[in-house]
Amino acid sequence: MKLVLMLFASILLASPNLAPKNRSNEEILIEGDLAFGEVTDALALHLNAHPDTYVLVKPNLKEKVPEPGMLVFKNQIKLDWTTGQHAHSLVENLRLGVYELGAQKSEGLDSMALDHGKRIWPEVRNIYCREYPGARYFDLAWQEQYCEEK
Repeated sequence: MKLVLMLFASILLASPNLAPKNRSNEEILIEGDLAFGEVTDALALHLNAHPDTYVLVKPNLKEKVPEPGMLVFKNQIKLDWTTGQHAHSLVENLRLGVYELGAQKSEGLDSMALDHGKRIWPEVRNIYCREYPGARYFDLAWQEQYCEEK
């Protein structure tokens, strides 16, 4: 069921006619979380279906990203982190997930998950760079880059 919902949401978000042009940071980060979930689910399916041929990727360049705290309310639980921290976590985790999924033999919904991750990554990176001008990151080609200074 989760895969069907993710597939439907991805199709809606991927459609150029349906995706809004000027989205808020929150909307972009939600889509980034969705893309990261798709990549993570695809990796889990590979590991479960083909444990003998799963390619475990050990990245040379891995940024340390903050882990959010949790705020517990009566009716909900929220992650306690800033927009910049959320974007930083997604920039790094999407990069690593896209790289690892790309190393597997493609099957099923892999190409859609990879495409979604690669498509949303630059938008998430832009949020990260707006929040942390001059900060270092690694792009999807594993090249060290720096956000523009203000």
